[in-house]
This record gives sequence, structure tokens and C-alpha cells, in this order.
Amino acid sequence: MIVEMGSLRKGASALLALVVIIFVWGSILFATHEADHRYTIFGSVRDGSGRPVQDARVIVTDTRLGDGLTAFTGKDGSYEVTLHLHNESLGDEIVVSAHEEEKRIKASFDPQDKFTERRTRVDFGVEQAEKKKEWIYYGTGIILLAGMLIYMGIYKRRSGKEKKGVPGLRGKKGMKRIK
Repeated sequence: MIVEMGSLRKGASALLALVVIIFVWGSILFATHEADHRYTIFGSVRDGSGRPVQDARVIVTDTRLGDGLTAFTGKDGSYEVTLHLHNESLGDEIVVSAHEEEKRIKASFDPQDKFTERRTRVDFGVEQAEKKKEWIYYGTGIILLAGMLIYMGIYKRRSGKEKKGVPGLRGKKGMKRIK
């Protein structure tokens, strides 16, 4: 089998280019897979009634670097965005915006810790839903307390009427010794 040198060189050049691309992209991808080189922002987006918002656009931007990433929420309203941050990024302001709302956080982590995941939760619309839930709990508690007080008042009146007719059951002063 006769192979021309030109086609052999072209094949070797293509293989070399492929190896270089894989090496370069692999090192970039590997850097974001190390715990101390990534910072994950995650959370959920909910509407005013507390229901998850599907396909909501979430934009996460490191203001110092100007890097921004976009994600979309899933069926359960959750999202996750991973930024490529280094130890020098400690304290960077990160802007997270979704559903016509914007929140600013600081990148906070222990630069000495090379193994623990660096993550921050940022939720949207949850505060309003939680406030509504709080009122449900408070309202239920107030209704139960009022019911108990009313019941105790009615019980006290009834038991007081029954005790009046029986001598000696009104307390120590009213007790008589029977011989």
C-alpha cells in the first residue's frame, strides 16, 4: 500500500491540532471542576403566590471581572450557575437578577479551604411567599388561642354553676368537716 507523504502530514497535523484543542479545553474545564476555582450560585424563582416559575431567565455577573452567565429555571423553579473564581475573587460583588428583581451579594469563602464547595443560595420571590405562609401560621394560632379562651370561659361558667349547689366544694374556706 502506497501512502503519499502529503496526506500523511495532513493527517498528523490534524491529529496534533485535535490533541492541542483537547489539552487546552481540558485544562480550562478541569480548572472549573476543582472546588477552589468555582463558585456556585443557586436558588429558586417563585411568583407572588409562592409557585415555582419555569423558564425564568437568571443572570449572574461578577462585577469586578465583568463576566456574566445566564441560566433558565427548571420545572421546579430552581437554577444553578457556576462562576470561575479564584482566591483573589474573595469579596467580589456578584449581581444576580431574575424575574424583574436584582440582588447583590459578596463572594464569601475560605481561601485556605481547597476542598469544600463554594456556594451561595439566592432565591427570588420566596420572601413574599414566606410572609404569606407566616400569616397563615399566625392566623391559625390566634384562632386556636381564641377558641381555647372561649372554651375555658364557657367551661368555667358551667362548672361554677354546678359547684354552687354542693356545700364544701368552693375551696378551703368553704369546706366543713363531717363527723
